[in-house]
Amino acid sequence: MNSTGKLNQLALAVAIGSALVMAAGQAKAGAAAQATSSTNQNAGNGSKPKSAAKKGATSSTTPATTLSEIVVTGAPTFNGVKRVDASFSITTATLQQIKEANPVSIADLLKISPGVFAESSGGQTGANIEVAGFPSDSGAPFATFELEGMPLFPRWSYFEDAMMRLDDTIYRVELLQGGPSVLYGNGQPGLIANFRLRQGTPTPSGDVGLTLLSEGGERIDGFYGFPVGSSGWLASVGGFWRKSDGVRNPQFPADKGGQVTMTLSRDLDNGSIMFYARYLNDKNQFVTDTPIFNPAPGQFSPWPGFDPLTGTFGSKADQYQVWQTAPCFTNGCTPPGLDLNLANGRGGDLRIVGGTFFYDFGNGWTLSNNFQAMTGNINNIAYYSTGENPMPLSAFISSQESYYNLPAGLTPEVRYTTGGTPSMDEMISVQNPEFIRKHPKSIGDELHVSKELFDGIRSPSARISRHFPIGTTNTTAGTRCCRRSPIRRPSWST
Repeated sequence: MNSTGKLNQLALAVAIGSALVMAAGQAKAGAAAQATSSTNQNAGNGSKPKSAAKKGATSSTTPATTLSEIVVTGAPTFNGVKRVDASFSITTATLQQIKEANPVSIADLLKISPGVFAESSGGQTGANIEVAGFPSDSGAPFATFELEGMPLFPRWSYFEDAMMRLDDTIYRVELLQGGPSVLYGNGQPGLIANFRLRQGTPTPSGDVGLTLLSEGGERIDGFYGFPVGSSGWLASVGGFWRKSDGVRNPQFPADKGGQVTMTLSRDLDNGSIMFYARYLNDKNQFVTDTPIFNPAPGQFSPWPGFDPLTGTFGSKADQYQVWQTAPCFTNGCTPPGLDLNLANGRGGDLRIVGGTFFYDFGNGWTLSNNFQAMTGNINNIAYYSTGENPMPLSAFISSQESYYNLPAGLTPEVRYTTGGTPSMDEMISVQNPEFIRKHPKSIGDELHVSKELFDGIRSPSARISRHFPIGTTNTTAGTRCCRRSPIRRPSWST
């Protein structure tokens, strides 16, 4: 592991560890103070300043399922609207409700919204998200992920759900489907998923959790909110770290990494202000098609030697790869290559900073401003199916000879990369390893100024937005053939 990777892991461990240590040290004092204070909030509902209604926070005495809760996603002002008054479809879930839904990934959580289906069998990231009424073939062109009302990236690509993870720093999600969604964020006509952050608390409080994963591995989550002296500012820090073999164990960590989030907020006499920062460094195995035996319509069974529920084409045998990037014409020369590690999978190394500001000037005039900037890397190295059915090794060699129009009479040489010669009758599956490098950058700002003209009727608000484009580098490897055994050893044909 290079020095940058070690520093990133160390930074995540220190940040989350600090939160846990502070939470443990203050737990007893925090519990006593909360028992005697009627103004303190529950740690799971974000901060509750005087302007709680303006911030869209839900009262700790009102269940999130009631129609009187305040929603801000899709609302024309920062004050939000009561759910019963909203003229559009919106689904909400608190931190506790998110845990009860037990989503396997952030994309899988979107299923709580009627008409949304997330096909998340590929792992933690890379889900295909379908929204009713908007046909799409793959990816998530009609779903936008937002953090505190700002799109994580303003233009669709294939990596939206790789840009954030669910953890205890999220106190609420609002899923807006259709309606005014096209007027806000990046003009999304389909689904907007807005994730709201937990903030600091007047009394030190927090939580910590350790999860032992059934597939092998562990995960630690933590959150800690506290006041910053007597200045009126509130701060919080939290996140998670996880290491897992995954449902499809590739003999190396399928999921490894974490996320840390910090906030700094304060109540004003007639408004509120909040700043936040988030760092994600997570690597996840990405799984595509697996072979299934389908001898007749409606009849399905495992392909002999391959478990469709746990099998994977990744293994220690092909974890480290070197892809030649330029020819080598002289004897004894070493061609330049690209060193790749299959364990890096499809993950993210992202930094996000942002802030929200709200102020009520009186006489019906209000101003709100959201700001967010994001930069980092989202790389993907994984096997992609070529669409060909498994075939005998001899048939594969014949197809390659025909495809490349090779002269007759050649004798093929086939060997395992780990040594040994396979049988020509051995069944193989042809896979295509791909490496996709993305370097997203975006910066956005939304400014809203409005005036209440009549009771419940406000003037249109001004909106200013600016975003930087993405830069993408794609690299694709050549065809490779693999054995059909559950953990297969790759072989090359020459």
